[in-house]
Amino acid sequence: MKVILYENSETHAGVSLRRMIEDGLPEADISFFSSLDRLSDRLRRPLHHVSVAVFLMASGHEGQKVKSMRTLLEDIRTILVLPDRAVETATLGIEMKASFTTYMDSDLQDVVSVLQKISRQHPIEPIRIH
Repeated sequence: MKVILYENSETHAGVSLRRMIEDGLPEADISFFSSLDRLSDRLRRPLHHVSVAVFLMASGHEGQKVKSMRTLLEDIRTILVLPDRAVETATLGIEMKASFTTYMDSDLQDVVSVLQKISRQHPIEPIRIH
């Protein structure tokens, strides 16, 4: 399974989430981004079977930037880790049609559990050489 992880370098939770994902999904191909501009550039190129994009956002403003990339994420499941429970921020999960939405003050292990479930639905196919 291929996963894109966006984590703003301003958050300490990003390092923790990254380690949890690596430990919980050792077979996954994970691409890390800490810049929304670089992430946007990546999403504009062929995705080659990316299954999930995980966004760990430090602010509602950052969430609005991610929302502007919504069309680039149409064929990818999204997991949002939102910075707070303000109504404007919480609505982002609905507007983004996220597969799973949680908050920074929640147990981030839930994100790994969701990724593991998705991984079981989309197993990694071996490369076959003829």
